[in-house]
Amino acid sequence: MNSNPLSITLAILFCGLTPSALAAAPVPPLRPGLPDGVTNSIYYQRWLWHQQDRLLEDGRVPRGARARALRDIQAAQAHTLILPAAVVPGNAWAPIGPAPIFNGQTTGSTPVSGRIGDIAVNPSNQNHWVIGTAQGGVWETLNAGASWKAKSDDQASLAFGAVAFAPSATNILYAGTGEEVFSGDAVAGAGLLKSTNGGATWQLLAAGTFGGTTFSVIRVHPTNPDLLLASTARGIYKSSDGGVNWVQKRSGTGEDIEVDSGNFTNQYCAIGNNGIYRSTTLGETWNLITGPWSGTTVVGRIELAISPSAPATLYVSIANSSTGNLLGIWRTDNAWDAAPTWIQLPDPGSGFGNMWYN
Repeated sequence: MNSNPLSITLAILFCGLTPSALAAAPVPPLRPGLPDGVTNSIYYQRWLWHQQDRLLEDGRVPRGARARALRDIQAAQAHTLILPAAVVPGNAWAPIGPAPIFNGQTTGSTPVSGRIGDIAVNPSNQNHWVIGTAQGGVWETLNAGASWKAKSDDQASLAFGAVAFAPSATNILYAGTGEEVFSGDAVAGAGLLKSTNGGATWQLLAAGTFGGTTFSVIRVHPTNPDLLLASTARGIYKSSDGGVNWVQKRSGTGEDIEVDSGNFTNQYCAIGNNGIYRSTTLGETWNLITGPWSGTTVVGRIELAISPSAPATLYVSIANSSTGNLLGIWRTDNAWDAAPTWIQLPDPGSGFGNMWYN
């Protein structure tokens, strides 16, 4: 049951509790029955704080609240003449945000900002980047990060897990709403956003397919801007018409897609708590690829990387779903052979025990 300031005040008045006594009382978990080791952890407490302020009084999450608010704003703007405000005395202004927070979740004074779900670099302009943030929308820089501009504040979702330029038409941008990091404070999205003018305006696509889910990766064909694949929490999807229609090509929790830099037909994908799959048919069919991790019951989150200069070299990083630590990192130099051979790389040390998140 979520509480608001008014209900807390009424409880104090009618029950005779003092504010200090109420503040000292523990906040009941939203999910009763969990062990103390879970509810007392910083991860659960962060999720609890995030949820408490966003639920209705009966505990339900309101659906479509942001979209309704945006429609109301747009309707008001369409029927209201906004007159310029009186000039404010003085000409000295100082920025107050958004900006990194000092001492956020780090020791010392290291500045901390919000999570970034994905980064895309314009292949025709290396100073032009676009980022999709956890709950801050899409941002753009034209000077390699020296300054930034928000590009999607008026869209149906501010949570992003994947952004991508179309390499052959870099005015076309795809942005997958919903951030896939397997954390209690990650927010699902509303669909796929597409821009054909560099992010100046957006069109929401595939809301029925991707509404309420999350994106991890979008890959666009190097010469056909209408052909793309997406890795989502509902699986691997493919579109041949610029993101309007999608077909699921592989079920499961899609966590990554990597592509042969010399041949878009060749691809690998990662399915969480399962394994890695390979396609040599442009994502139409996928075959399970075995490795040293095969047969274990603790395969968790998986991340992949293919060398752009040597696309037969593939790296696989797998989390241990039981401990949260790193299960292992492996490399193959014959990724497209019938049976790739694997070399395990040294463990760099995970330290935090939450590889499912990091």
